[in-house]
Amino acid sequence: MPYDNLTLGSLLRLLLDRLDRDVEAAYRERGLAFKPRYTSIYRLLARNGEMRVGEIASAMGLSQPSITNTLAAMRADGLVEARRGTNDGRERIMTLSAEGRAIAGDLDAQWLQTAAASASLNGDLGLSLEQLLRDALAELDRRPFRDRMGDR
Repeated sequence: MPYDNLTLGSLLRLLLDRLDRDVEAAYRERGLAFKPRYTSIYRLLARNGEMRVGEIASAMGLSQPSITNTLAAMRADGLVEARRGTNDGRERIMTLSAEGRAIAGDLDAQWLQTAAASASLNGDLGLSLEQLLRDALAELDRRPFRDRMGDR
């Protein structure tokens, strides 16, 4: 098999690259300037209206610099807007832009297709890949990978 020489990290990156490539192609076919990495932030802002960058990072369990980079890309694509917070001049409060809100219906349609493709993959695998990943993350929350590296 061509994947026998790949390690866990390489396999996960390859899987994510393939999923993202195909989903991004589907967005482009719909005429959407949207990337898969935008999805969770977009959904948070659509649900909450506005959020501080730190709140988004906390909700996603990712670093603030990572979220800031993704928000900068979303801003460049015209999907979000930022305003300064009232307590701290450095604080940024993010909202979906008018353009970001306008594509909600197209995104919902695309996400239904993505969910169907995910269900198809899960069926072929005979397991829920999403649940497997959730379980793996929960186990790493319980006992980090670094701690496991000392096991013999």
